[in-house]
Amino acid sequence: MSRQTARWEDGRAPNGGRTILLWVVTSLSAGWFVPEPSLRAQEPGQEVTTVRVTLQLRDAEGQAPLMGALVRVPGQARPYITGVDGQVSFDVPVGNWVITVRKGGYTTLTHELEVAQPEEVTLQLKRLEEVEAGLPATLLVRVREAESGRAIEGAAVSLVGGETRLTGRSGNVQFTTLSGEARLNAEMIGYADRTEPITVHSDGLTVVDLVMAVDAVVLPPIEVQVRSQFLLANGVYRRIDSGQVMRLLTREDLEKFPVSFLSDAFSNVPGVRVDRQTLGDTKLMGPGRGNPDGCELTVYVDGLPTEMNIDAFSPEMVELAEVYWGLRTPIQYRGVNASNCGVVLLWTRRGGGE
Repeated sequence: MSRQTARWEDGRAPNGGRTILLWVVTSLSAGWFVPEPSLRAQEPGQEVTTVRVTLQLRDAEGQAPLMGALVRVPGQARPYITGVDGQVSFDVPVGNWVITVRKGGYTTLTHELEVAQPEEVTLQLKRLEEVEAGLPATLLVRVREAESGRAIEGAAVSLVGGETRLTGRSGNVQFTTLSGEARLNAEMIGYADRTEPITVHSDGLTVVDLVMAVDAVVLPPIEVQVRSQFLLANGVYRRIDSGQVMRLLTREDLEKFPVSFLSDAFSNVPGVRVDRQTLGDTKLMGPGRGNPDGCELTVYVDGLPTEMNIDAFSPEMVELAEVYWGLRTPIQYRGVNASNCGVVLLWTRRGGGE
């Protein structure tokens, strides 16, 4: 049989009984959640024996279970929080332990446990006659998965119209300096959003258990792209991926807007003007310095310059086309004319696509 002793804040022990009442108000502050070191050190090589202790916390007047009470045990990283049944269980090594119990609107209790074997201890907290001025109103939200009950880390919890915070590994998130009616919103990928009205009590800690249901997220199908070794060797993908290309005409563009002449496909490319004197004399014009009519862009086919007319190539032959002018023109394609104007790099389906 273990010995249970309660102590008041001034160190005096109450007369008899296991029922503990404390009359000193202690504010719930951020420091409450800071881990504290263990009160004892183990001898090297000593085997540690732990036992399970279950606390039942009740209201001293109505004997109702107290949910949301915080129980701090020395050596534990975080405080324990009682559930709807007012209970909390924890494992500690055999020995003497001094625990602290806090709940908004109740006196703070310090209780000494002499742990020798598993046991259940019932503690009673007395309501405050008057809440100490300046006691912060605190909202503690515990986010759990509906089916498994496990904590959900990384959920975005917010008060509608207020700040948003992310839950930690324990699934908990805390808000302070607020009270009254509010709407609580929780979002997490893979779960259905929750928005619920709540009431935050002004006399200390309000605990909300928020359960989220799994909601399947429809993701776009995986896109597999097979890239041409020929285009890769000629630096085409490098220029596209780095954003160096000024204008790009793709196979998809040509299929979406079919044309009879290849030059017609460039009529929708910004910065390029199609100059068709006759059916066999079509030029692609780029912006020219000091020349309102622009200058002729040099055409390359699969990396080689060509004197052939642009319309001599069928639209079905082209895999893609790159357009450059001015100093943005790749240095390897700056010929005598290109250095003053620009280039159109045609890559055929035979060379780069098929």
